Amino acid sequence: MKGTTMDKKLVRSTSDKFLAGVCGGLAKYFGIDATLVRIGAVLIALLIQPIGWMLYPALWLLMPTDNGGPSGLAQLTDWVKQSNRR
Repeated sequence: MKGTTMDKKLVRSTSDKFLAGVCGGLAKYFGIDATLVRIGAVLIALLIQPIGWMLYPALWLLMPTDNGGPSGLAQLTDWVKQSNRR
């Protein structure tokens, strides 16, 4: 059953991104324009404090990239391990 919502995965976009690709990934998942998601993210961050501004980093930490890359948490732990080796 290709094309169903069961096949969809919530991933960060590597092509449609400004910061980490979270909004681009959400837009693709829900089938809406990424600009609308970005505007919504800014409004949520401003209006629902402090949860609103913590949501984007949380999603970055949890969502892998669309090309099979690591999540933000995996990237962060790899960076910490490399910096501790120096």
